[in-house]
Amino acid sequence: MATQHLESLGLDPGQVRNAIRFHRAYAETALAELESAGSDDADLAFTLRADAASALREAAQWALLLDPVPATRLLRRAGDQFLQLGQAFGAYLEVLAGGGKRGADPVVLAQALRDMSDRPRDDVEDEYQPMPEIRFQQQQQAYLVVAASAVATQADGRADADRAYSSRDVLGSALGENLETSAHSTGVLPVGSLGTPIHRFWSVARNLLGDSGQDVFEIARHLVAMCQAYEEAISLARANDYLWRNGAAPVDIADLDIAGISALTVRRFDGDRLEAALADATLGRGLSPIARVPFELGISLAGR
Repeated sequence: MATQHLESLGLDPGQVRNAIRFHRAYAETALAELESAGSDDADLAFTLRADAASALREAAQWALLLDPVPATRLLRRAGDQFLQLGQAFGAYLEVLAGGGKRGADPVVLAQALRDMSDRPRDDVEDEYQPMPEIRFQQQQQAYLVVAASAVATQADGRADADRAYSSRDVLGSALGENLETSAHSTGVLPVGSLGTPIHRFWSVARNLLGDSGQDVFEIARHLVAMCQAYEEAISLARANDYLWRNGAAPVDIADLDIAGISALTVRRFDGDRLEAALADATLGRGLSPIARVPFELGISLAGR
């Protein structure tokens, strides 16, 4: 547990544990109702699964303030539920958690990227659409390209590594075309709780594919802007002391956009290079303790 993060946020471990218990209980209740409801009412099933996925995501954020290990398990569970809803955010969460059932599969991600760009599907996958609405879910596309970039650059030490690399080559090809041709590369559509312009996610995805110091610097530059927006959001949320003390303030306490991009960048380049790039991006001034919270939580998540 990083006590300095709790001190920076004006929280204590008891408050955090209460928030985790509440969101986990909410998720388990929704999943139990989903199991009881069966599949007759598709709208009800979607709502219950969405409630469970969102609650598990919230629980994971709070858990990350105390220990990345249980947080990782919650991220994986949340990711699985979001993926069952056909949402790319689930793949992003599973990749952050170090893999999952489907979200980190290059074949799944490549197919979603093809569907996103309306390219013809492979014959063998003609009926397979892991994210059937991805063409119309522009915010989800941001999480898809970041997750795909992280998976496309992963090393693989398994016995079937040749096949894995071949799949990643296919993924890299589909990803590269989307990154280069999409209008999102200069877009300002707000994504996530901070309303981050979508072009930042596109740039992060592109730079994760690179291997130069400039690539790390560009990601750090985006992280600085996002961390500063997080600091402002936290400041506004703390204005209502009652909601803040009860873990009910309308803010993402660990911001999984920042934490996730930080974690993926550390895995790709290493923590020292990212810290150095962050110092350069702030002209040596660094970030405030509050602004650094989700960044440092991402570093703690990177090794999971």
